[in-house]
Amino acid sequence: MNITTDTEERIEVTLDDATALAAPALPQTPGLQERLRALESERQAAFSQMHRMAADLGALKQGRDRWRQEMAQVQGDALFRLALIAEYRAGGTSGKVLRMGVMSAMLAHAMACDEEFCERLQMAAPLLDIGEIGLPDSLFASAALSDIERELMRSHCRLGHALLADSASPEINLAATIALGHHEHFNGSGYPGRLSGQGIPLACRIVAVIDCFDALTQNRPFRDAHTLANAAEMVMAGSGVQFDPAVIETFRRISEALLLVRWLLDEASPHPEGRRWLGRAPEPGLWRRFL
Repeated sequence: MNITTDTEERIEVTLDDATALAAPALPQTPGLQERLRALESERQAAFSQMHRMAADLGALKQGRDRWRQEMAQVQGDALFRLALIAEYRAGGTSGKVLRMGVMSAMLAHAMACDEEFCERLQMAAPLLDIGEIGLPDSLFASAALSDIERELMRSHCRLGHALLADSASPEINLAATIALGHHEHFNGSGYPGRLSGQGIPLACRIVAVIDCFDALTQNRPFRDAHTLANAAEMVMAGSGVQFDPAVIETFRRISEALLLVRWLLDEASPHPEGRRWLGRAPEPGLWRRFL
C-alpha cells in the first residue's frame, strides 16, 4: 500500500511539475504591467497615426488629381483659343477648330490608338494651321494664287512648327508635328519634306484626311462647298496617293459618324446639341460622345 501511495505521490508530483513547465507564470517584475500597458498604448497611437497619414495621403492624391484636371482644362482652353486666332485669321470659324479635334480623335480611336493619344490629338489637331498667322492678308483673299504666293502659303507648315516645337507639353509637341506634316502625301508628292508612307507621322496622316474632308465642305473664294457625301467620296478617292490607305479604310468604316459630327458641329446646324459646343474648348473625351 505504501508503494502504491508512494507511486501515486510520485506520479502526482510529476504531473504537477509538467503542468508548471507547460504554463509558467510570468515573473512578478516590478513595473512590468505598467510597461506592458504603455507599450500597448504606444502601439495603438502608432496605428492611429498610420491611419491619419493614409487619410492625408488620399486627400493629397485627390488634390493632385484635381490640380492635373484643372491644368489640363486650362491648357486645352489656351490651345483652343490659339487655334481660333489662326482660323479667324484665314476667315474660318470656331466650328472648324472644334471639328478638327473631335473628328481626328474619333478616327484615331477607330484605328486602335490608345486613349491618351486620342485625347492629345483632340487638343493638338486644331493647331495644324497656326503658321498662317505669319502670312500676309492678301493670300486669304485671292481666288487664285501665283506660284510665288503658293510657295509663301506653303511656308505656314514650317512657321507653325517653329512656333510650337520644343515645348515641355506633349500636346504642343504633337501639334508641332502636325503643323509641319499635315500636307505630306502618302506617295511622297506633298510638302514641305516630301515624306512618304509610314515615314509620315501617324497623327499627320490622320489629320490630313480630316482636314481635306472638312475643307471640301466649306465655301472657298474659287468654289462652292461640296455636299458632305460628295466630300467623303472625294477624300476616299485619294487613297494610296494623297492619303494612307489604312486611314482611308477606317474613315470609310466610320464615315456615317464623321458626317454626323460635321453636320452637328457647325454654326449653321439647326441642332442645339451641336451648337452648344461651339465657341469653347472641347471638354476631355468629347470625341467619345459621337462614337
